[in-house]
Amino acid sequence: MDGQSFCSVARQGISKLQKAIQEHKKHKEVDNISNACEQFLVELDKLAEPSNSQSPVDIQERFDYAALFIPFLAALELRNPKLSESALDCLHEFVAHGYLKDLTLRVDPPRSLAEVLVENVCACSSIEDDTVQMQVIRVLQTSVMCEPSIVHGANLLQCVRTCFNLHLGSSSQANQTAAKAALSRMINAMMNRLEGLPASACRHIEEPGSQDLHVSVPSTPEAARSSGPDDALPKQQEPTPSPSPNGAHMNGSGSNSKALEGDKVEETDFKSVEERDVYEVFHRLCRLSMKYEVVDSWVKPDETMNMQSKMLSLELLLSMLDQSGPKFKGAPRRYSPSSDLVHLPGSAKFITCIKQQLCMSLLKNGVSPAPRVFKAALQVFVTLILNFKTHLKQEIGVFFTTIFLRILESPHSTYQQKTMVLQLLHSIFRDPQTVVDVFVNYDCDLKQVSLPLSSPFSPATLSPPLHTDICPPHLLSLPLHPRPSLPRLTL
Repeated sequence: MDGQSFCSVARQGISKLQKAIQEHKKHKEVDNISNACEQFLVELDKLAEPSNSQSPVDIQERFDYAALFIPFLAALELRNPKLSESALDCLHEFVAHGYLKDLTLRVDPPRSLAEVLVENVCACSSIEDDTVQMQVIRVLQTSVMCEPSIVHGANLLQCVRTCFNLHLGSSSQANQTAAKAALSRMINAMMNRLEGLPASACRHIEEPGSQDLHVSVPSTPEAARSSGPDDALPKQQEPTPSPSPNGAHMNGSGSNSKALEGDKVEETDFKSVEERDVYEVFHRLCRLSMKYEVVDSWVKPDETMNMQSKMLSLELLLSMLDQSGPKFKGAPRRYSPSSDLVHLPGSAKFITCIKQQLCMSLLKNGVSPAPRVFKAALQVFVTLILNFKTHLKQEIGVFFTTIFLRILESPHSTYQQKTMVLQLLHSIFRDPQTVVDVFVNYDCDLKQVSLPLSSPFSPATLSPPLHTDICPPHLLSLPLHPRPSLPRLTL
């Protein structure tokens, strides 16, 4: 980047901020900001002087580069909607042009530019102004996506937390949609960086089995003839799981350091900062999907918001599992025929988190009376059994015996729950290799519980007869294999 382009973008930003300052009524509050703008313009004029060399100007050597952000960060501290809107818009331009560098601000004590920027931008999410909240989402998304990335650790978690809470608590539908899209792009950037790819790289991600779980089925056969296309939430209240005393929260106010002290992960436990970022976000989303009330101080919780919190957590977890690569899954290697499978060191932490946190979340959400949460948990389980079955032999057996078979056997299970379970079984066992794996690892293993699902007749005997006028078409089209006739023995 050369000095001319930097001067042009910086002058436009300062001019826009000065215009907003002139419209501000409380001039005493903005005197320091106005003085900082004037001082910056003086230094900027020195930078714009013609250079003796024709090569691009090294900005960091000739100019206090971090000083560009000081007036705008000071404007955010006032929490004035007009000033914040102008400052956030300019900060977005600076970050998009690559001006956000790994620099230290001259404050006492010294703090990094990225830390101060994220903290002040996230604090503006409490301003009840739709335009300001949209600008907050844009700045946070661009800060995480910029290359090279300098937003890591607690700062990255605060970005994710703020966008998460804006999706739940914003009164604007556009802001809710933008916050969810920003979260998806942040997740995509983190997973790409973990695998050594650019943050904006597009990868073709298959979602096995998810297309079979998108069918909306009414809770009873009688309601099928009059129900609409959208799923209605049940009236019964979902039980609130007791929070863990050491649980990690993604909510909080002020500085994000206190909110993360209870579950801080040591940086030395990971080979790279990208690996640590993915683990911390994945770990906290698993906890978040089990918690019923996780909102920021400015958000007013209600039943619908709590349901959306669980749904968004499960959707983000599914996205991370779908985009997982070798460094997340781990490539199994066998050093000798008699030795056990040894996985990549980095993936061991993710597999342990799946076993201890995600599986516990699925056990709780897999019996949820809310159809949307139940369906989201099933989608995550399909991805686990198709992509992580080599790691989750014990856990998969528990899911089948304690959740799915009981739902099919129980007379108290709803028609919708049983239909979703049958759709899940169809998604899993349409792969011949999975059928063989289940038979070998459970029916043929004396230490494991035999799964009647390895027989094609068990689901039909466990579930009530389906009505052909409301049964999903793809279930009706499944081929029915007759029971093989055995030859009679003659004595």
